[in-house]
Amino acid sequence: MRESGGVGLNLEVAGHGRPGLAVHITAGGRLLLRQGDQPVLLAKVFTDYSGVEYLVTDRFRAPIAPLRASHAAAIANSDEENRGGRWAHHFASALESARQSPLYDGSWLLDTRRTRPEYSPWASVATQRLLVDNPGEIDWLTSSPP
Repeated sequence: MRESGGVGLNLEVAGHGRPGLAVHITAGGRLLLRQGDQPVLLAKVFTDYSGVEYLVTDRFRAPIAPLRASHAAAIANSDEENRGGRWAHHFASALESARQSPLYDGSWLLDTRRTRPEYSPWASVATQRLLVDNPGEIDWLTSSPP
């Protein structure tokens, strides 16, 4: 692991082979999220790319263990300048040691810049739908469910 000029943390991963959590894309706009040998999400992108239909299985298990509140507070309450780097180091270590890690051999960058969900008006709706509607559908062109 090494810092990447204020943008994130570079990881050089070796010895991981096949990732334990991976997205596979096939012809016809079909997607599969696989964890180990189990499918955990199946999806099909609409022909006009305006949305996606999906089915989430009950087999998904988070590759990273939940944080204790005291550990999260220690990271979150660190000085503003180093907070992103501390989170990147935490997740890099957790991902490297996870049994079902999405990491595979190669170079990775854990970006420490904050994301801006407001740039994707459908993001909060899509997240809510994935949690309650199964199977479901997300329409990328509107900010409300179809």
